[in-house]
Amino acid sequence: MRREGLAVCAVAALLACGGEGGSPPTGGEPAAEAAAQAGGATAGDPGPGSSPAGEDEDASVDGAALFAARCALCHGSAGDGKGPTGMALEPPPRDFGDPAWQDSVSDEHIERVIAAGGPSVGLSGLMPAHPDLDPDELAALRAHVRSFRR
Repeated sequence: MRREGLAVCAVAALLACGGEGGSPPTGGEPAAEAAAQAGGATAGDPGPGSSPAGEDEDASVDGAALFAARCALCHGSAGDGKGPTGMALEPPPRDFGDPAWQDSVSDEHIERVIAAGGPSVGLSGLMPAHPDLDPDELAALRAHVRSFRR
């Protein structure tokens, strides 16, 4: 019964998060892909806590609204990983407030997980990909995820 409940929750999470299935984009070069799956920096990923030079987020994109619509069911409205669907998931969703996690990941890593899903960086397949988001929406969601830091 527990497995059936988890399966139902996983399907609900994918539907609620706007997961569209399909394969996440590949990194191209094997070394870059291996580093990205290990969570390390790549040529396009300058490292933890960094943003590309000259990045200009579009103020018209509401990251909080995107998060509420696509992420809160699993990650919770407070970003603590305790959303109503997330409570039934194993592994549990990430707690975005954790300062150690915030320090360990780059902005590019966060955006890749959002756009390409958990498996793109070696994380859970329950984290769906959101390939339909444009760069401004990804930046707004990433900024909102960063805002949860405690």
